Amino acid sequence: MKQNPYRRVLAVPGMTRLLAVTTLARIPGLAASIVLTLYVVVGLHRGYAEAGLLATAMTLGTALSGPWRGRAIDRFGVRKALLPSIVAVAIFWSVAPLLSFVWLVPAAVLAGLFNPPVFSISRQAIGSMLPEELRRTGFALDSVLVEMSYMVGPLAGVLASTALSPAVTMVGLGAFQVIACLTLVVLNPRVVSAATEAVADKPQRAGMASPGFVSVLVLMASSTLALSAARWPPSRCSAANTRTCGSVSY
Repeated sequence: MKQNPYRRVLAVPGMTRLLAVTTLARIPGLAASIVLTLYVVVGLHRGYAEAGLLATAMTLGTALSGPWRGRAIDRFGVRKALLPSIVAVAIFWSVAPLLSFVWLVPAAVLAGLFNPPVFSISRQAIGSMLPEELRRTGFALDSVLVEMSYMVGPLAGVLASTALSPAVTMVGLGAFQVIACLTLVVLNPRVVSAATEAVADKPQRAGMASPGFVSVLVLMASSTLALSAARWPPSRCSAANTRTCGSVSY
C-alpha cells in the first residue's frame, strides 16, 4: 500500500524516462570535482590546494549560473536552454587536458556558468507533469535518485581516473555529459513556465521569507557543505612530498 503512490508516479506517461535520463545526466557533473582533483594532483603534479581552487572555480560558476539558467528554461524551454550547455561542455572537456593550470581555472568558471541545469529541468518537469496530489511523492522519488547519482558519480570518476588516466577520463566525462544533454533535448520534457504562474506565486513569496523556511535552507546548505567537504581526500602530504604521496594514493 505504501508503494502505491510511487507506482502512480511512474505510471504517468514519460515520467519513468524522465527520471532515468536525469539520474544518468547528473552523474558526470557530480564526478567532475573528483576528476579535476585527480587531474591536478596526478596529471599536473600540483597539490590539493590548487585542486581545491579549481573545483571551487567550477562550483562558483555553477552557483552563479543557477538563476539565469533557470530563467532560460522558463522562457525558452529545455531544448534552447540546453544548447549553450552542450557547446560549452564539449569545448571545455575537450581542451581542458591541454590547458595549463593558470588557464584551467578561468575556463572552469566559464564551464560552470554553462553547466547543464539537469536538477532544474528534473524538478520543473516533475511539477509540470504530475498532478498536485502526486507532486510531493514525485519530488521524494527524485531526491532518492539524486542520492544515487551522488554515490555513483564520484566513485565512477575515481575508478575511471585510476584505470585509465585523469586526462582520458575528462574527455570521456565530457562526451557522457554531451550525450546526456542531447538525450534530454530529444526527450524535451514539459516544464512549468514562471510567466503562467506569476499570479499564483505572488501570495506565496512572503512565506518564503519565514524563519522556519530560512532555517531549513541554512541547515540544508550547511549539511551539503559538510558532506561535500568529507568527499575530499585527506591531505597527509607535506609540501616536500606532495607529488609522491599523490601518485601513490591515486
